[in-house]
Amino acid sequence: MEEILAFSDAMDLGCGIALPMMMKAMIELDVLETMAAAGSGALLSPEEIASKIQTSNPDAHEVLDRMLRFLAAHKVMMCDEMDGEEDGKSKRRYGLGPVCKFFTKDEDGVSLAPLLLIHHSKFMADTWPNIKACSVRQGVSHL
Repeated sequence: MEEILAFSDAMDLGCGIALPMMMKAMIELDVLETMAAAGSGALLSPEEIASKIQTSNPDAHEVLDRMLRFLAAHKVMMCDEMDGEEDGKSKRRYGLGPVCKFFTKDEDGVSLAPLLLIHHSKFMADTWPNIKACSVRQGVSHL
């Protein structure tokens, strides 16, 4: 079990950009606030969520389903899966996981969403790859 957990940590390090960037997209699309507005413990289908966010993509619900499934695999979202009635395909509904309370506005309108957005902004993304150059060359002008 310990080796499995260590491998999971290694994968998180190796793929560390995917989870925060997925959260960034969810925040920018207003998915988290949309889900929070449905009420505590509410489970929404990707179709329901897509109908409430601004998108011109007719396949947005399919893309959202993939994104939400990824976040559910990382325990950010809750996922309830049930058999499809007509087509036999399973249908998923998603709810906010416990960590999401920190990325949705509280009663004072405060959340960690702006922190995540700034830490994963283009400026920060362009800066981090140059850290090595700063350690090799004199000065910090390379940032």
